[in-house]
Amino acid sequence: MVDREIKNGSAAFSWADEVEKEEEEQARFQENQKQKPNPFGSARPREVVLQEKGIDWRKLDFDLQLPSHIRY
Repeated sequence: MVDREIKNGSAAFSWADEVEKEEEEQARFQENQKQKPNPFGSARPREVVLQEKGIDWRKLDFDLQLPSHIRY
């Protein structure tokens, strides 16, 4: 790549400066992403919660999928 110079100023910009600028922008973007609150809070999947309570969630799902006249 060819370095670019500003005609009226003494500063010279190279592709390395552009890469550095892009990296800084990406770092700022990632920092802003970390600051966003999670819309689900500390919610966890129901399978994890049921497993911690000792409930077999697979059996529960199977029972819920059966038609109501067969369940009872």
